Amino acid sequence: MKQHDTVKPFEFLLKINDNIICQRYFNIKNYNSDCRESLEIKEMMTDIMGMTESLKLGIIPEFFKEKCMASTWESYNPHYYQAKNKLYIKNIFDKQDILTFEVLVYKEVICSGIFDGSLFQSGVRRNINIKDIIPQLIKTIGYYMSLNEYTQVYSGVKLVRYNELTKEEKNRAFKFI
Repeated sequence: MKQHDTVKPFEFLLKINDNIICQRYFNIKNYNSDCRESLEIKEMMTDIMGMTESLKLGIIPEFFKEKCMASTWESYNPHYYQAKNKLYIKNIFDKQDILTFEVLVYKEVICSGIFDGSLFQSGVRRNINIKDIIPQLIKTIGYYMSLNEYTQVYSGVKLVRYNELTKEEKNRAFKFI
């Protein structure tokens, strides 16, 4: 078997409005299937997609922030004068762009995270090229999915994946949301 014929069971997908913009297949050394229903998987998604109030951004939002800053400085002109001192404000929320990140094992989604990409400049979120952060994403996924031990019970509650709950359990668990 040739090297390019090797099956790589792990993949991640980055989507914008359910359209795939990046898909990568990879291997994880020492994969531990206990990660599937653990607190650490939630922490992994926070490290990748997190947009917390403490201004600690995940890998992908931080990437977008850096690209927005670079784009802003490229177009900055200190000699630009606003006509009649009027400020023109463009509504950046005119079209909502939802970014989704999914991690799959043998084509089964085991975790996903989302954030509203409308917080970033439209030129940046429409011209997405994440090739520079792909190694960091794969390294983060590999780290969290190959730990020796996982937190399976949190505050006395056994953690389960949402897609493994029955319809009645989903309604009961999320009726206050």
